[in-house]
Amino acid sequence: MEPSLIPNGKANLVIINSKISDEIRNNLKKYFKYIVYTCPNFDINTYLSYHVDMSIHPVEKNTLVVAPNVYTYYKKLESYGIKVIEGINRLRDKYPYDISYNCLDIGEYYLHNSNYTDKNIYEYYLKKGVNCIHIKQGYSKCSVLIVDANHFITSDKNMANQLNKIGKKVLLINQGFIELRGMNYGLIGGCGGNYSPNEILLTGSLSNHPDCQRIIKFITDAKVNIHYLSQNPISDIGSIYCFKVHE
Repeated sequence: MEPSLIPNGKANLVIINSKISDEIRNNLKKYFKYIVYTCPNFDINTYLSYHVDMSIHPVEKNTLVVAPNVYTYYKKLESYGIKVIEGINRLRDKYPYDISYNCLDIGEYYLHNSNYTDKNIYEYYLKKGVNCIHIKQGYSKCSVLIVDANHFITSDKNMANQLNKIGKKVLLINQGFIELRGMNYGLIGGCGGNYSPNEILLTGSLSNHPDCQRIIKFITDAKVNIHYLSQNPISDIGSIYCFKVHE
């Protein structure tokens, strides 16, 4: 099994933060036929409310578990052949009560603070035979950039250790140096998404990041191509969720 967020072939639909810059918005049109912008989740912090990875968790490539208060909005994705399941947990604006859908699916496992995982996510993975690796880091998806099924980038040492234990290749980078409006800094997982099995989209340039060259080398050594959606410094927008759907 591979991560649900790696599409089969080139993606043609994206779910993305509706507060992105005009430059990113225009560049998305080069890659996607269908662009779905997020609605705000008013249950959580204003600066995170448009982040797709806070309200939606893909349990399969085209199956999503969605926070209940935004379920009606995202149910329209079913017209593209994406199954949308209503979650149980209603989020709250304080950590850790806002993390229920921010799980990291890596295929054979998912990583999350299991004390707060949405019940429908937990039960779906249980039936699927996918085990949870319990971690303290609640923002599991935000914390890790999926390069491919075997390569991951994070600034969280515990996440890196857990991924290494199960045989994954991990690049541990410096914390910070990523923009996130309203916060001290963002997380690398919120800065990109998988456009295809060997292509990754990033929100901006890595040139201002102290690990710029290490990140680029790690990704290219994995035989994954990088597409930059803007010339601005890389920023955390709450991930880029890409899907291959029927035309």
